[in-house]
Amino acid sequence: MKARSILLLPIILLCFLSLLYFKVYHHYEKPSKNYYINRLCYELDLENETLNNTEISLLITNYYKYISLPDEHKKSVISSIKTFENHTFEGDYELSNKKPLFKYIIKIDDEKYVIDVYDDDFLTVYLWDGKYPKDMITMKNSYPYENLFQISEYIYGFQDFLVDSDD
Repeated sequence: MKARSILLLPIILLCFLSLLYFKVYHHYEKPSKNYYINRLCYELDLENETLNNTEISLLITNYYKYISLPDEHKKSVISSIKTFENHTFEGDYELSNKKPLFKYIIKIDDEKYVIDVYDDDFLTVYLWDGKYPKDMITMKNSYPYENLFQISEYIYGFQDFLVDSDD
């Protein structure tokens, strides 16, 4: 019995170390810096014929209020998202202490994308259950009608006229 436990301990230790090595050194490499935004734009192009399969909700993070967007606002959000295809953010932007002011949850079939809008200049895009880091995108040189922060403020200003997704 004692000989078995002595042999079993190195085997368990070896398995643990090999698993640790795989997790640390063989992590998945993100295919491109703008992987999620390009994938989202591709999915939105496929759904271009109809918006029925696309659900877009806006979360106002200061109040934790969800708004389900009607088709007219969906179109402006989708059009804005498509302008950021192939855009990335070069430089340093500290996300650790920042909370997004607005969050878009976009459901296309069985995929769920999240867009965090931090301010007038910066947003992130990622898949809800994605394995890669978030895409960091700048809106610094975008027109006001393409800027998701300004579109979010516009929608937030008219939230009383929209149907809440809680109802």
